[in-house]
Amino acid sequence: MDEHVFFNDLIIGWFIVAAVTFPALLFVVAPYGRHARKGWGPTIGNRLGWIVMEAPAALVFALFFALGQAELTIPAVVLFCLWEAHYVHRSFIYPLGLRGEGKRMPLSVVGMGVLFNAVNGYLNGRYIFTFSGAGGRGGGTLNRLLAPMRCRGAWGGATHTQAWDFHASLC
Repeated sequence: MDEHVFFNDLIIGWFIVAAVTFPALLFVVAPYGRHARKGWGPTIGNRLGWIVMEAPAALVFALFFALGQAELTIPAVVLFCLWEAHYVHRSFIYPLGLRGEGKRMPLSVVGMGVLFNAVNGYLNGRYIFTFSGAGGRGGGTLNRLLAPMRCRGAWGGATHTQAWDFHASLC
């Protein structure tokens, strides 16, 4: 099977998964953090679970950045830096600040997180650094995508620490 066909089929499948998952999560609370409960299988320490669950997003995206076949452009590098800043923090820094020694997380949740983050890193990294042409001459589509992200990034950077501190207070 050609990778473009696989990639496109995976995107369609991912939209179908989202269409099923979104309404399901309106009725089922994910069992981690303050919502942790029994009945979801064996558990792992909360910090380790968080790192294992989130790390694939940073690592897979970085792999496709390193192996990318498209011309490396400023928009592609900016997207790489924004993605990695977010996911390195989310994967490796945030978990170290989690409170509540002895809290546990179900391995089933960790496994679902690993799958989601690996696919997310693949779809985004492979598209940006291989299939999109990484912006080509003048940036094209990638530059059009970056415009609203610049605004979002500025706002997100300003509120990031406050939001994570709030989130940590809930766990």
